[in-house]
Amino acid sequence: MLPALSPQYTSSSSPQSHLHKDCIPLSSDDKALDQILDLYLPPHADHVFDHVHRIARIALNPTVLKHSTDAETNRPTLRPLTTFGEENRNDPLWTTNGWQELKNIGVIEGVIAVAYEVQNVSWNRRIHEFALGHLWVSTATMTGRL
Repeated sequence: MLPALSPQYTSSSSPQSHLHKDCIPLSSDDKALDQILDLYLPPHADHVFDHVHRIARIALNPTVLKHSTDAETNRPTLRPLTTFGEENRNDPLWTTNGWQELKNIGVIEGVIAVAYEVQNVSWNRRIHEFALGHLWVSTATMTGRL
């Protein structure tokens, strides 16, 4: 049984809200990340805070943590040869279902892709990518690097 984990980050839509650029003290769970986002993001980037909030919840979801455990327990393996000793041209990299699910979640959430979105040109998009990566990388078990 997996332990219950508290949230890593809280956005303005949650009960304990992060109030961006207001005089009210921050109530986020990750004070350092909160300060980085406040320092480098403009006031109109609320969608970034909401996305970071969502990825923080996904990263601690018990189902996702089971995928993470599966991916860490059964690491990807390179199988260069088939059963008959021939070169494996179809699928030389063997991965588990947990690893594949984590990879899919990372792609769907755009953990890497947000840095390349062209509609956000008024601020550094790498800050958004950094925040997502900061929260997702420990759960993703290196799926974003292959």
